[in-house]
Parts: sequence; C-alpha cells; structure tokens
Amino acid sequence: MSLAPGEKAKLVTALDHQMSDDLQPLYSIDVTVLKSPKNGVKCGAITVFRLNSIDLDFETTLRKRKKRKDHPNLHLVEQAEQLEKEISQQTEVMFMDPILFREPDGQWLAWAIDKALTLYDRFGGCAKISLKCPTLRIKVVKGMKEIAAHRSDPRNLFPVMKDIDQLLDRGYSYDPWSKKIRRGRVSAEMSKR
Repeated sequence: MSLAPGEKAKLVTALDHQMSDDLQPLYSIDVTVLKSPKNGVKCGAITVFRLNSIDLDFETTLRKRKKRKDHPNLHLVEQAEQLEKEISQQTEVMFMDPILFREPDGQWLAWAIDKALTLYDRFGGCAKISLKCPTLRIKVVKGMKEIAAHRSDPRNLFPVMKDIDQLLDRGYSYDPWSKKIRRGRVSAEMSKR
C-alpha cells in the first residue's frame, strides 16, 4: 500500500508531533510567586534547572569489554549505557542563581514571564516553563509546543496570572483541611467550624 505524497507528509507530521510531546526538555524554568508573610509584599523567584548528566564511571570498568565486540558480556555494556542515560534524564540540578523580584520594584508577574521567555530563547527553545504559587497550590506547566504557540502573548500563555495576582492581593491561601482556597486564618481548628 503506497500513500500519496500529501498523505505521507501528514503522516510524518503527525508522528513528529507525537514524538516531540514525548521529549523531555533540557531546561526547566520555574517562576515561583507568593506574598511575603513578613512584609506583605508580593515577590518571587525565577529558577532554572538543567537535566543532570551523570557519569557512573561505567566506561572505565567496562572499557576492555567494549573494545572486544565478540565478548559474551557485551549486553552488559549496552545495559550500563542505557541505565546511565535513564538516570541522567531523571535528575535535575540548578543551572544558575535564582533571579529574585518584587512588585514594589516594578517587577511582578508580567515582568517575570517576560524574563522567563527571554531565558527560554537563550536556551534555544529547549525548555519548559512552570508558574507556581505555593500558598495557593497553583502549578501550571507549559511545554515547548505550547510556549511556541503562545510566544507572542504571555497573558494567553498563562491566563491564570490575573487570578493569582487578585487572590494574593485579597489575602487568600490554600486550606489543606477543606481542600479549598479561602481567606482568613488557615488552621485545623478553623476548618472544623
């Protein structure tokens, strides 16, 4: 069964999109925002993490076996390399110092997302961007495909920015006992009322 040229292109495009969704980006850019409990100022940090390249030193221990292709334990070398690759994809290390920002300095959510997109461009578009607000228990992660689609308008990329800003202004926080976002003192006693 042969496909028409247009059908082949559609099939290749569909496969390419499916495979790109499975790729793990090399960098992870986290924008974390909250309201400072001490000063009551909205602030945050931008942190960049990179996939860790772990060297388990399999090369030196199995070097002699690797050179001899007819060695009966060649499968051990291949398994060791596969293990090293999988471990390095599961760990991340901080790539650079966090970038701290505060709303009184004119640096808030829109500024932070713009800065994250600048870092995204610097890393060649091989990154995911997360917007987190721990006090509200909000975490939105955007992959490379979504970032590329909404690159021109950060408000469409993270529409939850407006909600986070309003909820922090009004003093809301996440109540783990009632599993809701509410205002006021959050404690076990208050949730039993």
